[in-house]
Amino acid sequence: MSEQRFEMIWDCRYCGNKKMLARTHRHCTTCGAPQDPTWRYFPDESEAVAVLDAAIEGADVSCPACKTPNAKSAQFCRNCAAPLTEAAQVKTLGEQSRAEGQSFAQEDLKARLQAEKAVRNAPTSRPSQGNWSWLIIVAVLLIGAVWWFTRTREATVAVTGHTWQREIKIEKFSPVPSSAWCESVPFGAYNVRQYRDVRSTRQVADGQTCRSVRRDNGDGTYSQRRECQTKYRSEPIYGNRCDFVVNTWTYSRSAISNGENLETPVVWAVTNVQSGSSIGAEREAGRSEKYTLNLAGNNVKPFSCNVAENLWRSSPIGMNFGLKVGQALGNAQCDTLVAK
Repeated sequence: MSEQRFEMIWDCRYCGNKKMLARTHRHCTTCGAPQDPTWRYFPDESEAVAVLDAAIEGADVSCPACKTPNAKSAQFCRNCAAPLTEAAQVKTLGEQSRAEGQSFAQEDLKARLQAEKAVRNAPTSRPSQGNWSWLIIVAVLLIGAVWWFTRTREATVAVTGHTWQREIKIEKFSPVPSSAWCESVPFGAYNVRQYRDVRSTRQVADGQTCRSVRRDNGDGTYSQRRECQTKYRSEPIYGNRCDFVVNTWTYSRSAISNGENLETPVVWAVTNVQSGSSIGAEREAGRSEKYTLNLAGNNVKPFSCNVAENLWRSSPIGMNFGLKVGQALGNAQCDTLVAK
């Protein structure tokens, strides 16, 4: 990645003389005014003037007395002879880039200076005292809303009914169509059909994308270089895929029993499972049960709570419980249910 150096150009802000060489002409060739580094800009590529004989010292420094740009190695200002020990580095313009095959156009100095002026004159984004007041009001309202919707009250409710449900899940030994990479086909699979399929992809180099970049060196010159990056394309990687059928246990049905009062015997449903190991055989795959109290009270909407079986059995109709209820929405919190 080789670099070439070229001269920036500048315009005189006093007499309007344009397109002077920023490294060669440190003073205006018409009125003699010192160069203002903020008025430097990139030239049109067709007007670029190469720099052949000077090493890069680094960005210029601005004289603290007269603002004239001086070489970084200078001890005293070339314009007013003021010492440069406290001189600050001039502002640079960063980088520009273009795709290969396109040309750099001359930078629009006037547009850049206007944009920088607009940024300097833009109002600060600090909230005014009035804005702070509104922010505080909104925060207080949000906190109040959260408090209103989350506060609770103690309530007394009574049992109005009981329900229960027991479920037995049943699996069936059945032929199940499936698919996998052929090396992962399970033992016992049959009706296997093999074919080629995309398993993954890999990135393969596919030429380069190049661009030209020019960078302000800060000393009245800029460097231009060519940068290239390798392009890649996705290339599929194929593998052997297999469709097959395998006999396996899968969920088939549930046997459910339920009731609505304490007097109903709590039993498990009859499953009529067809035991065995051949196609069509069945087996149990887990049991679950649920016991529910129906509750109601003054200023409380009727609701239900799932409880442990021993509490459910020992809670007759009319038995009182205490619990917390949402003040705003009236929602009952079953995890706070306590017998009275």
